[in-house]
Amino acid sequence: MIQSRLPECCARCLERETTKSWRISSQTRDRFKDDNRVELLTTYWIDVPLCASCHRKLRAISCLFWVAGLMGGLVACGLLVQYVSASDHLNLGDDTLSICLSLGMLLLLVAIPACSIAWVLNLVFVESPLANYNPLTGRLSFGNKDYQELYDQANQFLNTSRSRLGI
Repeated sequence: MIQSRLPECCARCLERETTKSWRISSQTRDRFKDDNRVELLTTYWIDVPLCASCHRKLRAISCLFWVAGLMGGLVACGLLVQYVSASDHLNLGDDTLSICLSLGMLLLLVAIPACSIAWVLNLVFVESPLANYNPLTGRLSFGNKDYQELYDQANQFLNTSRSRLGI
């Protein structure tokens, strides 16, 4: 990614004092030219400046998404336990290994939906409205149109053309 100049203000509220930042990332996937079995994954990131207040709000929203994810995971786990306990397919017994395996599987069944739900909600409601980077076009776009205008003015003379690989 070409090093672009970000305006010295908050990307959400345009506050002049920016003591925090939020990392926005994007990836490209391409096949290695000498070996089609090898896939090249390139990650691009940029730290978007934020004021302390906006950063605190985004962190609180992200934490709420984790709570929603944990609730969803617990519901999915409870439904699966209810289904399995109603059938006669599972008979674990009372030994310690069976109990530990059962608890481990229940934690895994909570963690997978929790992580998935929190990641999707964070992507849709926090990162996408804040900023997006398209590595193939080299375009960095912000949800705040006033900040986008300031960014475009600061970078109007940069060459943003990209090769097919985003380089």
